[in-house]
Amino acid sequence: MINISRVERTNLPDIIASEIKNRILNNVWEVGDKIPSENDLSKEFEVNRLTIRLAINKLNTLGLLETKTGEGTYVRKLNLYNYINQIIPFIVSSNEINHILEFENTILSLLKNEVIFDDKDTKLINKIIDKTDENIKKLASIHFILKSYDDDIVEEIANDFFTIKRCIFEKTTNSLIKSIIISLEKILIENDIEKIKNLNPNELTCLVDRINKLIMNYK
Repeated sequence: MINISRVERTNLPDIIASEIKNRILNNVWEVGDKIPSENDLSKEFEVNRLTIRLAINKLNTLGLLETKTGEGTYVRKLNLYNYINQIIPFIVSSNEINHILEFENTILSLLKNEVIFDDKDTKLINKIIDKTDENIKKLASIHFILKSYDDDIVEEIANDFFTIKRCIFEKTTNSLIKSIIISLEKILIENDIEKIKNLNPNELTCLVDRINKLIMNYK
């Protein structure tokens, strides 16, 4: 029982959410366990059900709990990807994109000595590089003739490029790095699209060489 007699009423959901969170962290309730009902928690903490519901909703939002209609509330395995993906739109502004890209480059550098591709990855990457090479040549031709790019081809190249980088990121044992980078997928792909659109035909033909060099660092 926690002492909440002197706590302002408006703080009760936060206090109770914190107590429930501590019980999860201390393995009182483990992943997959069903926590007590709102009625039981209401009696234990001596508050109304609405206060308990607000506390549970907060932990549902954080991804620590999952409420199933008609069944109850269960302790959920924290998924960093889902959590980060939800908050990205609220914390990333256009001014922060460059910092994200610097972070991406830093992580690629840090992973250089850790990543070793297996045969499956190597085949996939080589297939993507061949396709990217073909698409970039096609894009360069379109630009040369029409002085513009085919948006669908640009997007395909950017998506393929990210798939290669994903192969690199997923080899790390650091789940936080993996979750952050994969959560930023949309932003990173959109940035690559803009970069590709700003390349001239000669720079486009050099892009595959840069991709190849990137991959060679990890083989």
